Amino acid sequence: MPNGDSGIECVRQLRPLLPTTQFMMLSVVEDAPDIYAAILAGATGYLLKPSAPDDILQAIVALHGGSSPITPRP
Repeated sequence: MPNGDSGIECVRQLRPLLPTTQFMMLSVVEDAPDIYAAILAGATGYLLKPSAPDDILQAIVALHGGSSPITPRP
């Protein structure tokens, strides 16, 4: 992130300014506490960076349709 903030902090700051925007995190971190923190900050979805491009596209479509996509654990 440009000024050292985390993606979670970015969502936390943007959520009040953009209340109708859907935020989906794309991260390498798959720890439950970070996923939970992202959701509490206002993220609607959470995908892991190794996700296949088709999976990311499907998640964006699902997010737009009202779902909250989260990468399943193997």
